[in-house]
Amino acid sequence: MNEKKPENFPVPVPVPENPRGTPLKKDHEGEESKFQIHKLSSISELEELSDQLDFLVTYMKSFGNPPYSEKFQAEDISEWFRKDYKEGNILTIRNEDDKIMGLAAGKMEDGVYWLEELAVNPEKQRQGAGKELMTQIIKIAKQKNAKAIELKTNVDNENAITLYESLGFESTGEKILTSSLRSNGKMEVDEREFYRFKIDQDYQPEKQLRSVHLMSPGGNPTALVLDQFDQLEKSKRKKAYQKTNDALMKELGESRVEQVGFLIPPENKEALVCLRMAGGEFCGNALRSAVELMTKKQPGQGKIEVLLVEDNKEKRKVLNYEVFKDGQIEVEMLLPEDLKKVYSTAQDNEDKSIMYEKIVLDGIEHVIIKDETISEGILEKDEETKYREKADSILNDNGLKESSPAAGVLFVKKNESGQTIMQPFVYVREIKTFFYESACGSGTTALALSEAKDKQNTTNLDVVQPTRATITCTIKKEGGQISGVNVKGFVEEKDKISHEELKNISKEVYENK
Repeated sequence: MNEKKPENFPVPVPVPENPRGTPLKKDHEGEESKFQIHKLSSISELEELSDQLDFLVTYMKSFGNPPYSEKFQAEDISEWFRKDYKEGNILTIRNEDDKIMGLAAGKMEDGVYWLEELAVNPEKQRQGAGKELMTQIIKIAKQKNAKAIELKTNVDNENAITLYESLGFESTGEKILTSSLRSNGKMEVDEREFYRFKIDQDYQPEKQLRSVHLMSPGGNPTALVLDQFDQLEKSKRKKAYQKTNDALMKELGESRVEQVGFLIPPENKEALVCLRMAGGEFCGNALRSAVELMTKKQPGQGKIEVLLVEDNKEKRKVLNYEVFKDGQIEVEMLLPEDLKKVYSTAQDNEDKSIMYEKIVLDGIEHVIIKDETISEGILEKDEETKYREKADSILNDNGLKESSPAAGVLFVKKNESGQTIMQPFVYVREIKTFFYESACGSGTTALALSEAKDKQNTTNLDVVQPTRATITCTIKKEGGQISGVNVKGFVEEKDKISHEELKNISKEVYENK
């Protein structure tokens, strides 16, 4: 019986007479196995296997059904296995018709055998294939002198969790969020939980952060943490956010992290994910980074949730986003419910007769100071110190460090080309950080709102950031009234945290937590 080929399936290569690697005839108890299990031991065997129809069908059916419901291109699957498992740590399990009904793939990392893939064709499940594969994985890990076997699985994958626990795996208590393209054509997010099987019973690994990404929205270094702290009560969770923020900044420094956001499950079912900043403030650049990371730049529109914290009270808001084909990401910005509160004023720190315009957003407010003497690009140290001190005094004298989750001072000018140049300084109340920011989405919004104040129609403003990247803000108006605000620009994930750095950060986070 011929199986239907998956969409975009590549033409299979001819299968050699015996491409299946070394057969493993007995399980770890020495009993004869009712399945044919084979371990691939060379790259050539992997090349031959990864294009076989039944291999790809097994993988696609296994992860294409609930709780994953993921959508794949066949060539992507082949490429993943070729790239990640060249050392040959792949097992296949076949039925009496010599068809692959399951597969497993893993590799050694720091003395631990990491099981990345376990797939059994749903039509062939409940026949013992998964248990047989796991039995062989345990045996292989012992042969490699692994201290333990670790894996992660969807928290709703009850069948797999039951199997793992029956074999002696235990939850580590660690969870992360991950996103994937689903069979409905949408990017969706789910939780993955980590499990561990101890081989060396004296092995006591330290708890660690599993998924931290360094993003660059307009050159603004932003860390996004996908690790979950939902097992902690509210007060301890808040402390965990702050400790993670402090540890990342201590280990990586301002040049690599200016702000830290945490991605958590949304309450609104239409939202892709929820962003909670370490200080509970609103951050447009972190919001765009979250969209880039969780959509993997898949073009389309959707909704994203933000969690704000003010006076120890949490509130969630749902905003729109769009990912464009050129890779730019646009997000809706938060405004106060009472639009009359958007425009306000602040006094100069030295001459109280001088008043500056203040723009109030939901979760952050900015004072705008026009200064034709400011430099373009990243400020030199002496100039940065001068403007930092000025900004600090204005925030203190106007009580802005206490009146809002975050407050900024924007020094701005028009250059000879008519471009709007901005130098932003932002204070976050909850975590007491005060940064000269290399780019600022909310600051860009504040300048656009100022420009659009007396205009009747929609206004677009391109603002050149200290990094010289441009962020565009659109102020939509209907009948002279603001109807929406969006910011748009490019986001990149261009920096990586080393294994050693992550270990140091994790130690700070989980020490005495």
